Amino acid sequence: GCLRTCGLCERLAAARSCQSLPRACGHFCGPRIDWQSYFQTMVSGAGAAYAGSRLLSEKGLVLAEFPAFLSPREADFLAKLATNMGYKPEDSLPKDIRDVGKVDCETGRCLFNPIVGEVYRRVSELLRIPRENFESLEFLRYKLGQHYQAHNDPAEDDQWESRQVGSGLRVMTVFLYFTDVQEGGETRFPEVGLQVKPEKGKIVVWANVHDNWRRVNDRA
Repeated sequence: GCLRTCGLCERLAAARSCQSLPRACGHFCGPRIDWQSYFQTMVSGAGAAYAGSRLLSEKGLVLAEFPAFLSPREADFLAKLATNMGYKPEDSLPKDIRDVGKVDCETGRCLFNPIVGEVYRRVSELLRIPRENFESLEFLRYKLGQHYQAHNDPAEDDQWESRQVGSGLRVMTVFLYFTDVQEGGETRFPEVGLQVKPEKGKIVVWANVHDNWRRVNDRA
């Protein structure tokens, strides 16, 4: 059995019976979700904490931005943390598709860092989704000339890696910016004619799936 302090017994019992706890699946307990309503509620609820929060797209792709989600000091700290952990060249895709330095937040040094924990807490509060449904943070560093070609962010379930099984389908992406840039560096969404300019401390959030949230949205 479980230790009384581990807090996982209820989740283990649900898993053995192939069920989800209501608080674990939240808005995703049913077969569909109204993304426009979900994001509108998210933006209106964040207005006081993150001035300038707004929807950037509602048709084809639902996407919102939240300026100053991180303070400048927090952004600097996280950028330095990633640098100290050591970026490695992306090697799972050819360089003509993805050319970037990457490091995953999957060691105790990163996972148990209080600033990282605070980022998870804020994102969980913003999305109204428990953090156990999150993947780990992935830090990316793009130098001059590096890139990632247009792609769908989530993989279909028959393409998941073992580490993705716990979090399930990537229904949303939260993208954090740690630096300002003088020129370039936009995150582009060519299927809806949108690009987002990097701003230090800002995050953008978008839905990767349709209202039938088990279907990947090819425009994401």
